[in-house]
Amino acid sequence: MESNQTLLSNLFKRKFIKTLLFGVIISAIVVYLCTSPLFIAPQYKSEAIIYAPVTLTTQFNNQLGIGFGNNVEIDAYIQILKSSRLLDSLDNRFNLTKNSKLNSNSNRSKSIYYSMMTKKIKIEKTRYGSISISVKDQNSETAAIMANTIVELSDVIKESIFQENRQLSYKYAMDLLDAKQEEINQLEKKILLLIKTQSNGTNNVPSELSRDKLLYGAEIQVLAELRNKYFTIKNSLETPLPKAYIITDAKPSHSPYWPPRLLIVFATIITYLVIAIFIQALLVDPK
Repeated sequence: MESNQTLLSNLFKRKFIKTLLFGVIISAIVVYLCTSPLFIAPQYKSEAIIYAPVTLTTQFNNQLGIGFGNNVEIDAYIQILKSSRLLDSLDNRFNLTKNSKLNSNSNRSKSIYYSMMTKKIKIEKTRYGSISISVKDQNSETAAIMANTIVELSDVIKESIFQENRQLSYKYAMDLLDAKQEEINQLEKKILLLIKTQSNGTNNVPSELSRDKLLYGAEIQVLAELRNKYFTIKNSLETPLPKAYIITDAKPSHSPYWPPRLLIVFATIITYLVIAIFIQALLVDPK
């Protein structure tokens, strides 16, 4: 017990304590200065939070376009946010490849640009079912503007994708309607011819005429269904798709998130104290 007290007494002599305090102060000041903007460019981060809208046709109609998207739609929306199509749109808006001295027409430069932006932008689903879009940049204003622009561009790209599909669906419905109308026109001509032939007293006409009249009634029903579907799709083309629900728009941050200067200083002090005390213990008791 006495030897332990003697060891502690030798270990924490007044001179060593002064040296320790001096070293703590010097290391803290040096690290704090080294992590200043003079040596390390600060990074700012801005975050926008959105909810994906309903886009599935059945849910859209049942909910009148009101409501948040389910997990499938959230994942699909995240895929748009992470797409190269969005990164290209972002490049067109801010001239990012040009500012980074990259050739926008070069495949290698495109790959470098995508890799650079992947580190700069973070897209993730939150535990509350929303989507977080965060952007890092050396300028806080740029980070906020870029995050909000990503939300805006995602809606534009989504509208473009769905518009292409809706146009194809519209054309297909129109082709079906035209084809069915032509079939009915031909059937009407045939029925008129059979009626004319019946009036001339030709055999077997009544049974064939009766069969074609039944077929005509069924085809008219099919035509009505196709026409309803056609007009439904046509009207949907004029209905804008719901945009993302912006819960929190990105704002410029007042302080950088990197480097965490105080945390680095604190970690440096702890490391210095541990190493200094360990060395002092070896010097006091080499055994």
